[in-house]
Amino acid sequence: VNVNENDHTGYTPQLSDGLPPTGYEQPSTGSGYASTGADGTKRLVEMRNGEDKLRLFYKAAFDCRLKKNAGNTQLLDQFMSYLCDSAQLCVVHAEPDSESCYDKDEIREMMSDRYVDDNEKIDYDVKIISNKGSTIHSKCTSHRRKPNGCIVTKEEDDECVFNDDGIIKSFKVLRSNTWTKCDDDNNGNDYEQEQM
Repeated sequence: VNVNENDHTGYTPQLSDGLPPTGYEQPSTGSGYASTGADGTKRLVEMRNGEDKLRLFYKAAFDCRLKKNAGNTQLLDQFMSYLCDSAQLCVVHAEPDSESCYDKDEIREMMSDRYVDDNEKIDYDVKIISNKGSTIHSKCTSHRRKPNGCIVTKEEDDECVFNDDGIIKSFKVLRSNTWTKCDDDNNGNDYEQEQM
């Protein structure tokens, strides 16, 4: 299921507590979705819930990245609530078999106002690539407007793993690509490094 979110501040998905809504688009063959019978319906609802939780997790992360929300502990607590106590966030680097991982305390520090980004606005789009129940692969493209008018675009392929309670226990950035577009090309190299 692909959902375009032109402005993330207006997206408020609701967790499913029954059958999927009419017109819910099932992913292509091989995505891991069950299709028939009571067990299949239950699994479909559980997987849809996982997708909704993942989208809410992205929204919470981008909310914390807005300049106007610097120091907002309520938003930070909301973001952290999607992670279990033993959660890890990992970033895979270009070099083979190389990645950096952070525990929950380190993640909170990274998302706190000490490392706030100067994003005036963030638009983003999340696409679910595959959903196998506890593991969801997604692609997120974000466009971050900076004070000087530059737009930093970041594309990343992510893997999210939920524990048995439906809480995120692992979030891994498998691949990412970032580029900047400015009205004045001389400003284009100032914002290549982003925390998340």
